[in-house]
Amino acid sequence: MKNTLLIGGLVLIVGLLGVANVLLIKNSQKTEVPTPTIQAPSPTPFVEVPMLTDPSLATSEGKQQLIGGDKDVHGCLGPAGYSWCEVKQKCLRVWEEKCEASKISDADLIKQALFTKNNWASTLEVDLSVAQNDGVYAGGTVSEKQGGGGYFYAKKVASEWKIVADGNGMIMCETLKEYADFPKSMIPSCYNTITGETITR
Repeated sequence: MKNTLLIGGLVLIVGLLGVANVLLIKNSQKTEVPTPTIQAPSPTPFVEVPMLTDPSLATSEGKQQLIGGDKDVHGCLGPAGYSWCEVKQKCLRVWEEKCEASKISDADLIKQALFTKNNWASTLEVDLSVAQNDGVYAGGTVSEKQGGGGYFYAKKVASEWKIVADGNGMIMCETLKEYADFPKSMIPSCYNTITGETITR
């Protein structure tokens, strides 16, 4: 009888242990934290952006959105900041390039007038020095780089320099007839070819 109870008790204990084990396993499965799955971001769809180009390159259908829109009567792209510069005869942006005539010195303009009057070759190298210039009348010296030279006197007529006299020696009085108002302080005397005399002006 004692043995039967003992065996029965052992069977009961083993059974209880088995049940407890099964419950523990089920419990651990319930509380197990699932491993998170990382999803790759979905790719951003590619959007084609048209280049900013000159409107003249637009298609006839006008599908491409171009910078600035239409050009003005001079071909300048106003919305892009371009405007017509009458002085320079071109389109420009005034904050990048001023719309004003390039300043050429009187010396360079007088030199050009000397080349025109004397029909000098463009390859001739000369030095010009302006000794007097009141804005209307000018005088000075001109010399070739290879040697030789003389004086010049010029008058500005309608914004253009005209050579009154140039060369060596006395200025002929006949030359000054057209420029009788030329300052005497610059040309105090001239040579009269008829009388052969030097005349004080």
